[in-house]
Amino acid sequence: MEAALAEVPTPAIPEGATNLGACLCPGKPHELDWVRIKERLGYFDLVEVGGAGADDEDTGRKVRADMRRLFELGIDSWNLVTASGDPLSVADIDQIRGGLIGAELDKLVEASRLPNESGASSPITSLGRAERRRAAQTTRKSGKRS
Repeated sequence: MEAALAEVPTPAIPEGATNLGACLCPGKPHELDWVRIKERLGYFDLVEVGGAGADDEDTGRKVRADMRRLFELGIDSWNLVTASGDPLSVADIDQIRGGLIGAELDKLVEASRLPNESGASSPITSLGRAERRRAAQTTRKSGKRS
């Protein structure tokens, strides 16, 4: 009996991809659905989807409003297809897979907010300079000197 179990082929899921379960695509062209989420989002991607630079209330509202954009920015690839075999668009994702992918994207946003590991390069390195420049421009417009 054990030998029979060992011979059952395991459906291929690319390295680093998340298994979404049995295929829900029309015609079931593969056994399992999968999605590969990016490892990190850059600072401006986080700002765009509300994951940085705003208070909690604003962030929650913006993340809900930009969930589609988070899917576009955070998904590296997936094997989800339409009935004609074309890649499924983010707009057409169903609730089941959308919920599973959304949970993975939440992890991505959290991981992208955390400080870089020691020695890792930063997605944005000139942010401090940009912030100082913006503050100087604001004080010049108000007539105050910094």
